[in-house]
Amino acid sequence: MSERQRVPLGTLASSSTNPVSIELRNPTTEPITLLEATVSCGCMAVSTTNAKIDPGKTCRFSLSIKTGPMSGPNEKSVILHCRTSSGEKIAKRIEFTFLVTNRFELYMPIRRLTVDPNERSEKYLDFVLRGFRGFDLSRVSLTVSGVEGEVTRTPMGPSGEASSAEHCRVALKNDVIVDRPLQMVLVAREDGDPADSHSITERVVVLKKEQVSISPQSPRVVNGRIVLIARLLTPPTDSPLFELM
Repeated sequence: MSERQRVPLGTLASSSTNPVSIELRNPTTEPITLLEATVSCGCMAVSTTNAKIDPGKTCRFSLSIKTGPMSGPNEKSVILHCRTSSGEKIAKRIEFTFLVTNRFELYMPIRRLTVDPNERSEKYLDFVLRGFRGFDLSRVSLTVSGVEGEVTRTPMGPSGEASSAEHCRVALKNDVIVDRPLQMVLVAREDGDPADSHSITERVVVLKKEQVSISPQSPRVVNGRIVLIARLLTPPTDSPLFELM
């Protein structure tokens, strides 16, 4: 066995358990026994020990990697402690490289939703739920809090590396009163064991559309008085500038 080996695992999903199996070959002229394995991270669990490899033969070495909250590029390693039949000790280092991505993502086009109380049309927020590597989006539940609204989901075709996608909409209830800034909290949660499932929380601020536009030239002092120059944004929208003193 060479003393060092690098194994690329590609892309792994976050909060997932990934079984890994590689082939070990004994290039020497005497049997080698795998005594134990030392891992670089508690996220790795080795299932192959005390294996004997005859000269010129191979053995499958198995372990699992739990990605948990990992993200982006990662490198983990395991050192195999072996001994030949003559008593010589050998240490083999195996390095695993992989990229961790979420099983699904929320794509929010805006973080601020402005509501005009004078408009009778539906008030809503659109966003996209996208799954990766064949992930089934029916396993994801969407909830909204902070603002009363109804969530609808429409399947979309795959795009790029995505395996699935849904167009999602939160329609605010018609009687929602936005007299102060509100926080809409969206939670996408995978069904199943919370210890091995993924969830995403996004927040959107809901604001009441301003009825008055303040001129950048104000406030200013005129004849000892503070003057605020503004324009009405409600009908008639072509109203002239006016002054508040």
